[in-house]
Formats: sequence, C-alpha cells, structure tokens
Amino acid sequence: MQKKLIVLGLVCLQVGLIVSQQDLEVPPDFCVGQEPGHYPHPDDCNGFIYCSDAGEGAAGRCIDDLHFRPDAPGVGVCTYPEEAGCDPNAGGSECNVGDFWEERVPQTCNQYIRCVNGETTTRRCADNLHWDSATQQCTTPVLSDCPYPICSENPTPGEIEVIPHPTDCNLYHICINGEPIERACAPGQHFDRINGWCTTPEEAQCEVTGSPDPGPEVPPEESTPEPDGETDPDGETEPDGETEPDGETEPEGEPEP
Repeated sequence: MQKKLIVLGLVCLQVGLIVSQQDLEVPPDFCVGQEPGHYPHPDDCNGFIYCSDAGEGAAGRCIDDLHFRPDAPGVGVCTYPEEAGCDPNAGGSECNVGDFWEERVPQTCNQYIRCVNGETTTRRCADNLHWDSATQQCTTPVLSDCPYPICSENPTPGEIEVIPHPTDCNLYHICINGEPIERACAPGQHFDRINGWCTTPEEAQCEVTGSPDPGPEVPPEESTPEPDGETDPDGETEPDGETEPDGETEPEGEPEP
C-alpha cells in the first residue's frame, strides 16, 4: 500500500469494511488484467472492488459515510468525501438496446466501459496506455486527457508520498509537495508496495503486466516502448519511515462475501 511520511501529528481512523454484494455488483471482467488490490466502484463513491490474484472481484464498502479514494492502481484509502473528490452524481451513461459507446471508468486512466446493444463490459488498455475520451481510443499518457493524479492534489506541507509505478515493478514515485519524482530500485530489485521499499522480486510480489484487452488499435506513431528498467544515476533504493495519513483508513484484505 501507499506509504506516507508526515511531519505533523496524526489522527488514525478505525479500519472497517462493510461487504454488501446485494446492492453492489462487480462489472463483468472488471478484474481481468488488473493487479491485486482495491479499486473504486464505478457506480458508488462509498464502494470499492477488491481484485484477487485469480482475477476475481468482490465488492465492499468503506465504513460509515467515508468515500474510497484511489491513489494509484490497486492502492486506495477510505477517507472523508471532501478529500476523496468523488462525485456521487457523475454516474455513467445508460446503455440501451441499439446503443454503442465507450467511456472511461471513473477515477481510472487505463480502463473504459464499452456499451454494445444494451450490454456493457469493462475493458483495459494495453500496458503503458491510457484511455482518451476525445479520440475514443487507448493512447500514450501524454496524449490522453485522463486527469488521474499521480500525487495527492492537496498534500500536507512537509509530507512525502511514496507510491508504486503503475506499469514497472522496478520504478516508484516520490511525491514532494504534490510533485512526482520518478526513482528506480537497484538492478534486479522490485518496489514493495506494501512496505514501501525496494527488495527482491520474490518479496515484493509485484504484478503489473496482466493480460490487457487489445481494445482500439493505436497508430504506430503514438505507441511507446516498454520501460527498460534502467536505474537513475543516484542508485535510489528504498525510502523508509512511513506513517498513515490524517483522517484516512486503508481497506485491508479481501472483503469476505
């Protein structure tokens, strides 16, 4: 999970989840190609979906009236609505018989919903690509209009966030005052998203490749090569010393049906 170093005092909320599969459904194929973790529910600010290693999903809710806020793919916290930034009235378009449309899954960059003749499916762009609502296709992040933030929009002064790279196990981001700085683990190491440091691939258990949906074709000139896993000259390895953010609680484990 995302780790945060905060200089100021902290107030931690009790962790708790309410599982309700009767009123919250997991969209078909939502977890296909996703790395294990928690993702925002596309239809409910209070809800989230846990994707397992096997690609299966289970819906759950944050405690009380908290909203789920995604901080990185598979990483999120239950926090106050004003901090989550989720609009409960921003539901997706209706999918009726005879309709065909595609739109981004709320609060994600690489997933989109396809409506075909009254049936919807959730799809995922290929690795390193984001969905662009203007062109209605998967493209490079720099050409996409996705507003998904790498760092928190309103960071606490003196706070440092350490978050995993969404597509490369060897990389991670350090956010200082809301500005991301990309760093690389030593050669052969992976970033451990749970503990917030670099370690062996066996201990990190990083999975970011998955089996992406081919989706719309991307023109060759807009494609980008896969990251080559090179390290930066500083040889950064592991940020340490972490605490939890004020007024936030992390979903723990898989919700039990």
